[in-house]
Amino acid sequence: MKSPQAPKPAPDHGSRPEDLFLLPAPSDLQGSQEAASAVLAAVLLESGLWARLTDALDARDFAMERHRLIFEAMARTAEEGQPIDRLTVQARLEEQGTFERVGGLATHSSPTEGPQ
Repeated sequence: MKSPQAPKPAPDHGSRPEDLFLLPAPSDLQGSQEAASAVLAAVLLESGLWARLTDALDARDFAMERHRLIFEAMARTAEEGQPIDRLTVQARLEEQGTFERVGGLATHSSPTEGPQ
């Protein structure tokens, strides 16, 4: 008879928020508005995720135009060395004349809120 094995310890994900964030596969973003909104919201809330996001995804990975426009606004904001947050991304979208087209950032302000 085998002796019971001790349970494996939970993986240590660190204490930084970006350590807890697992990127979805690009195909997941194509099929889920909620996943795309959650990814964008996470970056708005924790700009340190941007580097990880751009290593794995680009604007073409987002099926919806509004998600692509937000991603592109984030990219231009980062390229200019500005912090990626709700205010800077909203300003970028307004500057480009696309803020109304994306429906604002209210649906992307929390990872738990999906598009309306």
